[in-house]
Amino acid sequence: MNVGNPVEPFETVEDIIRFLKEQWAGLFQRLLATTSREFESKLIGDIKTSSETLRSLVNVLLNEKNPKQVNDILMLHHPAFEAIKKVAGISYRVIFYNLEELTQLLSARAYNLDDISSPKDFYDFDNHKLLKCIRVSKDIFDSKGKLKVMTPADWRSELVTVITINPPSDDDDDDDIPF
Repeated sequence: MNVGNPVEPFETVEDIIRFLKEQWAGLFQRLLATTSREFESKLIGDIKTSSETLRSLVNVLLNEKNPKQVNDILMLHHPAFEAIKKVAGISYRVIFYNLEELTQLLSARAYNLDDISSPKDFYDFDNHKLLKCIRVSKDIFDSKGKLKVMTPADWRSELVTVITINPPSDDDDDDDIPF
C-alpha cells in the first residue's frame, strides 16, 4: 500500500467534480500565497540593498569631513517642502531656501504674508478666498530668513499648520456701500 497518497471514494460524477474543484482551489490558493511571498521577499531585498547603499554614502560623506555636501543633500529633502506642498494643495515638487522664496511661492497661490496679525513665533500666510491660513513657525528659518537644515527626525508637525480664517462679518462691508 502506498503511504501519503489520499484515496477518495466517489459514488457519482458530481463527487468527482466537487473533489477536483476543492483540490484546484487549494492549489491555486497555495500558488497565490507563494507568489505573494516571493514578491515581498524581493521587495525586502531591494529595500535592504538601498538601505546599505545609503548607509555607505552617508559614511563616505561623513568621512570626507565635508558637511556642506551632507547639508546640501539634507536641504534637497527638507521636510518643510512636503509639509507646504500638502497644506497648500500643490501637486508639483516644492523647493524654497528662504522666507522670501516661500512668500513668493505661496503668493502665487493667493496666500499673502500677514505681518500684522501673525503670532510672535510664526508667519501667517492668509488666503481670504479659501478662508485658510498657512502658519509657518519661525523656528525653521535662521535670523536672516534662510531655511535651516533639518532632518525628518527633527521635524514636528506643528511647524507648518493650517488654520481656518473666520469669514468677514457684515460690519466689514460698510465701506463697500456706495451711499
